[in-house]
Amino acid sequence: MKEMATKMSAIKERFAKAAVINTLFKTILKKDSAGKLTYCGNDTECALLIMAGEMGHSYETIREEFPSGQEGRKGFTFSSDRKRMSTMVKMDGKEMLFCKGAAEIVSGLCTQYYDAKGNIVSIDATVRKEIEATISDFADEGLRTLCIAERVATGMADKDVLELEKDLTLVGLVGIEDPLRAEVPGAIQDCQAAGICVRMVTGDNIQTARAIAVKCGILTSADAKDAVMDGKTFRERVTDASGEIIQSEFDKVWPNLRVLARSTPLDKLVLVTGIQKSDIGIKQTVAVTGDGTNDAPALKQADVGFAMGIQGTDVAKNASDVIIMDDNFVSIVAAVKWGRCVYDNICKFLQFQLTVNITACSLACVGAAILTESPLNAIQMLWVNLIMDSFASLALATEDPTGELLKRKPYPRDQAVLSQTMVRNMILHSSWQLIVLSFIIFGMGDVCRGNAQTCEGQETFVDNFGKLRSGRPTAYDWNGVPGVCIPVYNASDPSTYDAATGKPLRPDT
Repeated sequence: MKEMATKMSAIKERFAKAAVINTLFKTILKKDSAGKLTYCGNDTECALLIMAGEMGHSYETIREEFPSGQEGRKGFTFSSDRKRMSTMVKMDGKEMLFCKGAAEIVSGLCTQYYDAKGNIVSIDATVRKEIEATISDFADEGLRTLCIAERVATGMADKDVLELEKDLTLVGLVGIEDPLRAEVPGAIQDCQAAGICVRMVTGDNIQTARAIAVKCGILTSADAKDAVMDGKTFRERVTDASGEIIQSEFDKVWPNLRVLARSTPLDKLVLVTGIQKSDIGIKQTVAVTGDGTNDAPALKQADVGFAMGIQGTDVAKNASDVIIMDDNFVSIVAAVKWGRCVYDNICKFLQFQLTVNITACSLACVGAAILTESPLNAIQMLWVNLIMDSFASLALATEDPTGELLKRKPYPRDQAVLSQTMVRNMILHSSWQLIVLSFIIFGMGDVCRGNAQTCEGQETFVDNFGKLRSGRPTAYDWNGVPGVCIPVYNASDPSTYDAATGKPLRPDT
């Protein structure tokens, strides 16, 4: 039993070293003042560092033993094509290669494994099925499955990475849970209620991706059978030999697609481009999230690119339109609400401004044509403009977004800003305002008969709305003496013209 415990301890040490050595040095763990661990860098690698610590091996100690500047150290970064990364270091007088990556891919490169006794044993068909079953069980639980493997690579430093990553020895399988934030399922429901179709594009295997999509509400039992697809099948179906999109085939796939697993950055770009070019239904507006350098083409191609502010690379941030500072999907929903709020406020502003302008311009033109001058002089027009701009600006600046904005479908991207409803409202409102103002101008106060009469004393039309001035020019409206119009111009009568200028008080005569 003591010998078994010693061998198990040696395997754990081997696993801890293999996991830590093959992580990036920028991935670290910190403790705050309360002693709580905080993660800096890649979450998956942070989980491996924590696991190494729970096995009794500090990752700081392992990194001190195998520093980044160690002689002979060589790293092969993660590749979306290979789905793995590897690091070569000198250990116990030998050159060792440690590899970690997608469980089903890395385990497929393994020909041996460490058994419970710490011995290296060849992988036969029975063991291979057990490994595949374990990976499948992890994936069904929504765990991100990784395989840690190694090999002796002495004298192979000049070999190609694909040559080095062969005949590996399996050290262990890891299932990492990336728990959903409590608010994510609700945020996805809000998006779906708002007419936004959420699709998940991930590098996880198809079982893990399906399980996560079900948990967060992206995938439901009502979705079609082809709602989940892996990247290889997707590429073979929608692109030709040269990588060009076959739009007719693509249009058969994307309406039902909800989850794209084991995808590459090229798959994400193909998905975005194909949806944008599709003629099915209304023209789609595509938004994409991403954090890696390889996501930059899709972020740039999308109508709206969302980059992660914490884990996102500088390349991804520069290619995006919006940076999510807290890397939280809920912030995307908030951005949607604010975007809709600003759009609606602009529409309200335009409707208000154009309604007032239609009324003011029509009144000025019609009034000037019928009367001797415009009912609205320059100062009055300036006051109208000042007041309507002030109220419109307040409405535009002070109305905050509400949850009601997410209860309507999005507007088509090719829809005009002035909708039919807005135009109808403007015409009806301005017509009503013109009726009221026309009545005030032409129907109130004492109205003179005009040129056909001499307008002396009794020659007036008197209405029932008092003796207030209506806004008409004085030639048409006179209330200086109740019931008396301005007399006809007479050069010999100083009371009929302005003594200072010589202009008739009643210019129409």
